[in-house]
Order: sequence, then structure tokens, then C-alpha cells
Amino acid sequence: MEDSEFNQEKFQTISSLFSEIAEMQHQLKEKYKIKLELENELSQRKRMEEESRAIKILLEEQLTNSNTARELLLKKLEQGDKERNRIELEFRAVRISLEEQLANSKTAREHLSEELEREVKERKRIEEEFRTAKISLEEQLANYNAEKELITNKLRHQRQTLKQALDNLQERFNTLNDLTVDDFRSL
Repeated sequence: MEDSEFNQEKFQTISSLFSEIAEMQHQLKEKYKIKLELENELSQRKRMEEESRAIKILLEEQLTNSNTARELLLKKLEQGDKERNRIELEFRAVRISLEEQLANSKTAREHLSEELEREVKERKRIEEEFRTAKISLEEQLANYNAEKELITNKLRHQRQTLKQALDNLQERFNTLNDLTVDDFRSL
């Protein structure tokens, strides 16, 4: 009878050991699945970070191109200023000449007066065009700077979000890797 009880206890002990081992294997499989999921998520985050870097490089290139275009526009504006100054100097010379001719003849004075009015209108028209172009370029520059600031802020925010997510994943991954078989038995 004692053998039978001993065998029954032995069978129950072995059975409970097998149950515990099966449970531990199940837990190990679940932890392995979680590890794989975390590794996949980590690789996706790294890929997103690489894409973000590529976008940043592209935006920096666009910014460089935009700065080059802006510098070209500024040079054109400077050339416009020089041309306007040249025209103004020529206008002054013409005006002096016209005033001298007006002193010589009443007929010439009327003729030169009409020509002077045309020159004044043309100058005003040129100045108005210059003012309009300058305002337009200043608005474009302001819009560009605002857009650049918005993109920079978005990139900075995305970079911070990605870094935080990667840090969290790394911490979870490290915690998972630090667990040992003894830790699983204690669970």
C-alpha cells in the first residue's frame, strides 16, 4: 500500500512538474513573441528615423536652393537700384539741359515741359513698379521664413518623438533581455 501511495505521490509530483514546465514554455514563447514584436517596432522606428533624415537633407537642399535664389533676387534688386540711380542721374542731366533750353526759347520751353512731364510720369511708374516688386519680394521672403520655421519645428518635434520612442523600446528590450530562466520560474 505504501508503494502505491508513494507511486501516486511520485506521479502527481512529476505531473505537476510537467505542468509547470509546459506553463514556463508557454510563457517563454509569449515573451519571445513580444521580443520579436519589439524588434520589429524598433526596426520600423529606425527606418522612420532614416526617412526623416532623408527628408531633412532634402529640405536643407531646398533651403540652400531657396537661399541661392534669394541672393540672386537681391543682386537683381541691387542692379535695379543702380539702374534707377543711373536713370535718376540721367534724368537730372536732362532736366538741367531742359531748364537751359527753356531759358532760350518759349516754344522750346513748352516742348521741353511736356517732355519733362513724360519723364516724371515714367520715373513714377518705374518707382511704383520697383516698390511693388520690392513689397512682393519681401512678402515672399517672409512667407519663406515662416514656412522654414514651421518645417524646422515639425522636424524637431518628429525627431524628439522618434528618439523618445526608440529610447522606450530600447529600455523595454533591455529589460526583456535581462530576464533569466530563474526570473521566469519565479513568475
